Amino acid sequence: MNLPRAMWNGDVYPKDPNAINVGFHDGLMSWMIPGGGPLKAAKWSTTITRAVGAAPKGFSKFKSINQLNKLAQTGKLPKSITRFDKGKILGELDHVHFNTGAALNINGTWKHGSKILTNKEIKILTQNGWTLPR
Repeated sequence: MNLPRAMWNGDVYPKDPNAINVGFHDGLMSWMIPGGGPLKAAKWSTTITRAVGAAPKGFSKFKSINQLNKLAQTGKLPKSITRFDKGKILGELDHVHFNTGAALNINGTWKHGSKILTNKEIKILTQNGWTLPR
């Protein structure tokens, strides 16, 4: 058979090539070979399967700080949100600045100042990973 090198990696090679769905892990990703019958180079196909839970590094359901800043600059966020900053020194967290001078850390603590958040601000922040202050 003409399979990629990782598929011949000892234990991870499927033990029963006649199984209905044969799956294995090559150290980097999980592979699934659907269909029954012996594996032949012309018949096999692979699909990446992903575990439920945290997204892999580089992939997130939240927008990045840069994307959020772009939304703030183009007026697509509430006017009270002026900018988002990335924590750059040890112990500093990502935070959002408001037009009142207050800044809220991503963990829900106030960096400086405080304010009562509007429903629109709450929606935007919670959709992008911010914890609300108590």
